[in-house]
Amino acid sequence: MFLPANIVDSPDAVDLLVMLDGLPLAIAQAGAFLRETKTSIAKYIGFYKKKWQNLQVDGPFSPPLIDYHSSVQTTWNISYDIVRQEHEDAANLLQLWAYLDNKDLWYELLTGVADLPNLPSWIRDIARDELSFIRAIRTLLSYSLIESRHNSAAYFIHPVVHEWALQTLSGGPGDELAWVAVAVVASGVADYTRTDYWMLQHRLLPHADRCYRWIEEGLKNRLHLHNKAQREAIANHFYRIGYLYIHQEKHKKAMNMSQLALGEFEMLLGPTHKSTLNAMNNLGTVYQVQGKLRDAKQMYKQALVGYRKMFGMEHVSTLDTISNLGSIYRALGKLDKAEKQATHALSGYERSLGLERIAVLNTVNNLGNIYYDQGRLHEAGQMYQRALNGFEKISGSGNQFTLRLVNNLGNVHLDKGENKMAEQMYQRALEGFETVLGADHISTLQTRHSLGNMYHDQGVLGKAEQMYQMALTGYEKSFSPQHATSLITICKLGSLYRTQSKPGEAKRMYMQAWLGFWKAVGREHSLRTGTGRILADLYAQECREVCFSDQTTKRPFKLLQNRQQYQLNHNVFQLARMLGKPGLHIATVLAALGRVLIWVDDEINANASFQQAMVVEDGVWRHDLIKCDSCDVDLNSTIKRFICKICVDVDLCHSCMVSYNRHGLQVPNCANHPFLKVPGPFPQETKESFDKRRGSMSLWAQALQRKYKNAVLDVSGVDKMETNGGSGVEKMETDDDLSPGES
Repeated sequence: MFLPANIVDSPDAVDLLVMLDGLPLAIAQAGAFLRETKTSIAKYIGFYKKKWQNLQVDGPFSPPLIDYHSSVQTTWNISYDIVRQEHEDAANLLQLWAYLDNKDLWYELLTGVADLPNLPSWIRDIARDELSFIRAIRTLLSYSLIESRHNSAAYFIHPVVHEWALQTLSGGPGDELAWVAVAVVASGVADYTRTDYWMLQHRLLPHADRCYRWIEEGLKNRLHLHNKAQREAIANHFYRIGYLYIHQEKHKKAMNMSQLALGEFEMLLGPTHKSTLNAMNNLGTVYQVQGKLRDAKQMYKQALVGYRKMFGMEHVSTLDTISNLGSIYRALGKLDKAEKQATHALSGYERSLGLERIAVLNTVNNLGNIYYDQGRLHEAGQMYQRALNGFEKISGSGNQFTLRLVNNLGNVHLDKGENKMAEQMYQRALEGFETVLGADHISTLQTRHSLGNMYHDQGVLGKAEQMYQMALTGYEKSFSPQHATSLITICKLGSLYRTQSKPGEAKRMYMQAWLGFWKAVGREHSLRTGTGRILADLYAQECREVCFSDQTTKRPFKLLQNRQQYQLNHNVFQLARMLGKPGLHIATVLAALGRVLIWVDDEINANASFQQAMVVEDGVWRHDLIKCDSCDVDLNSTIKRFICKICVDVDLCHSCMVSYNRHGLQVPNCANHPFLKVPGPFPQETKESFDKRRGSMSLWAQALQRKYKNAVLDVSGVDKMETNGGSGVEKMETDDDLSPGES
């Protein structure tokens, strides 16, 4: 917008244009004022000179506006003054808007504060009456302080005008209008069961981020200035904004808001008040999505005790928390407990709410997830289909809940070998998630991960790697590289590289995942122990390929090339380091280490490794780990064990070993091979003696590390070689990530 046509030829117009330095924003602002007020240019020039002088007296410009010409600020000040004279509520709305995001304001954003106490009457009046809102907006539009979106009942402010409003019209982060902005945003947070929830919350998120800035920059330190009722209302605002951040995958901000809310509720209302329990439940959800499962479990249990006491077992809040606990047990791999919790919650929901409510269908989906993890594919499919039918009826086919069920059904079809149906489900889910939630949303990433699994199973490895990498990038951005979800995808990449015969890259992926799982899910979780077993097998498999020219011909260690000796010593060193972080997989690590030590001609340490492997788990003897490959008897602590030095996995008991030597006992693929004798029997282990033995194993493992680290460094010429991801020699690692002292 420029100067009105009827005055552009005025003799004073040239003077005004020179004064405004030809800046479009300043000209548009002046033109709007002249058009609306019918003021002469000469009179406007007088206003301008007076305002410009006041601006200079007030001091230098604040940093964000210092590079913008003072003429623009002067025109805004002139327009603002006349707006306040004509329509005070419009001026107040502009001030409030300085604390909200500049890109999108609509009437419904304000309606939630209509009946909130302790807020200025003008904002409650605007929130109650859309005509009042429209009149204020028209006033601001007429003076070009805001603009309207094309074909939309929404409005925006130019970023420079927005910054001017914040610096000139507001009082900074401590201004009471900042609290009003927080209340506006919090009251706009909808329940996730609304069909348009994601669209509304995505629109609300920029305003929440703006308010988060004010909270962090000063508001949270001014809570003591409010009375108890006001602080309780503010705590509820924090709770609702935290709820928004949880469902928008903004985990750090969700954590901060939820902790602020819980702290306020506990102080103001006590640990057993409903609001406090709700905040605990919220914080538990934050911990859960961050992978802090033990903290989440503690929060849920505390909330559950309070809900049971306050409402009983059939209340929706109690059932919500029971369902949440079920999801924690599932994440921890305790599937029986998870099933019990989910079944209990589902029965309660069905009695309290009926069959087709969001909470009921979510729990049906959760139960399907548990059945899927248990390998009960038919039952999982039935649960997913029931939930899908319900969500399609309630929310339609494009809703995020519906799409999540489509993805889950794709998983079932894939595991059943129904690849065509699986791909159709995944593609439908992916297209829907990208449209509804965006390419970086967790649900979109999960579907990419599922497509990666499918392509991997089909042998389409290039596409599989692309899907895994895209999912991993998103997970690391949304969660962290150490989150369990990221680590699972890293394991998938390790498996892919193993299929592609890239052992170096595969080992790096599995090692990264194995180390991360220690903190993410705990040392005894099946994700960590399974990864440890795979990693140990990879090291052993690589050593066998180096040591044997064919299936039965072993090369003497001393005759191997330097590069090969380096790799063998390096792998022994790495296996010994893995003993520094114990868990249920350690028996596998010790067994792999023992075989590698045989192949590098270190039978004394090989014998020690096999002896340790038989006594390491849970402080008791494990008789079910190893059986004789001829008679199938358990090779427990009371029986001598004989291990083939050539074959990968042939073990005989004493009786079968005698038959093998004297009577030509037939063992598949094993004939006339040498065996290593592991002596026995050993005395029955107690908890005390086991702890002592574990300490001895730690010392032995440290000595083994030193020996093979020195052996690696002694191999001449190899230290200058570059590592090769697919083949060749790995670079020696000397950090302390796997120190045996850690446990």
